[in-house]
Amino acid sequence: MSDSSEILLQGSLTIETSKDIYEQIRKALLENDSVQVKFGNIDKIDVTFLQNICVNHKIAQENDKKLLINGTLPKKINDFIIFSGYKTSLESCNSNECFFKEVLTNE
Repeated sequence: MSDSSEILLQGSLTIETSKDIYEQIRKALLENDSVQVKFGNIDKIDVTFLQNICVNHKIAQENDKKLLINGTLPKKINDFIIFSGYKTSLESCNSNECFFKEVLTNE
């Protein structure tokens, strides 16, 4: 098992790609103690992507692993979290190390 891995997420982060994203993250978490998510150019995003990240982050924590953002949160994701109302869900997240909370801005 490797210590760390990086995955690149880009393009469409929607329900159509949700299964592939979930499996990519899960596979990386099974093979590594820490997985860093790097974001490329994002075309589309929907709430299934945010839910997918949150579920995988919770699974990582339950298994003493880390799922982290490599770099900054893209403005497109930041804005979607704020304008979709998902920020309210994050505020009630009881994770000590929420994937999104630490990098989310109010801009």
